[in-house]
Amino acid sequence: MPETVMTAAAAVERFRTSIGAGGTISGKVSPRSREQDLEPFLARTAELVRNPEPCDARALAEFDRETRRCRECPGPAVCPSRGLAPRIDASLGRIYLTYGPCGKAVRLYAERRTRALLRSAGLPENLEDRSIGGFRKTEGTEAARLAAIESGMRIRAGDLSGKGLLLMGPPGVGKSHLEAALARVALEAGFNAVFVSLPDLIDASKKWFDQRKGPDPADVVAEADISVLDDLGAESTRFEWVGERVFRILDRRMRGRKLVFATTNLVGPEEIAGHYGGVMGRRIVSRLAELCRWIPVTGPDRRLENR
Repeated sequence: MPETVMTAAAAVERFRTSIGAGGTISGKVSPRSREQDLEPFLARTAELVRNPEPCDARALAEFDRETRRCRECPGPAVCPSRGLAPRIDASLGRIYLTYGPCGKAVRLYAERRTRALLRSAGLPENLEDRSIGGFRKTEGTEAARLAAIESGMRIRAGDLSGKGLLLMGPPGVGKSHLEAALARVALEAGFNAVFVSLPDLIDASKKWFDQRKGPDPADVVAEADISVLDDLGAESTRFEWVGERVFRILDRRMRGRKLVFATTNLVGPEEIAGHYGGVMGRRIVSRLAELCRWIPVTGPDRRLENR
């Protein structure tokens, strides 16, 4: 005999009869079984399950209460449900109240994960929130901004081929902002990215030479999917090995066809070659030419403007 599907009107009448007789769950009378509590939910249960029971309307009533509480929630950090939002599951012939991560919690946890990745990638705290969209456009920075947008789109699409960017210009014009934003794009796309200032890399190398503990910092930079070399040319070159170390990183990345983004206050190949000196300087310039598009960035110092 075919199973009959209960109409909404029949479901309402059945519920009212059951409620009037003291409807129960697991043999216990529930104060939420009162008709005035369940009345708004009686008809809807018949739309979700074939043969609804009072417990189905009760689940919908609880879902409604939880949903209203979620609308008033100030945020996951103080959420009484620990970032869980109510869901309705009617897949098994009964209506059940379940919970899953709410949108606010998902965004918060994603942001925390991104910040942890940014720190592990070496991004300074003052650059963690940088984005290409948040970069203030000016006449002297437009070429760099458009190049960063193009590079970011390629990275998001999983394309790590082609050249990176070498942004050249005075301090405070936004070079590090754009390249920190690209590091963030790479991390959010699932790539291993490293952001390092050259003076910090040289200091870390000195310590590694003395202690020989852990991985060589230069190897970490050379092997990452994407490397951002900030303040190229700001490192002291009084030790002969400094230029060689920079060269070896660039040479390994060139041979592995890996993306490099870099910033420098030096302008043009002559200044960069002169900083490192002699043959080594020319070799570094040659690798940078192979790895990067060279883009001048000009304008006032934004840090001074915001002081």
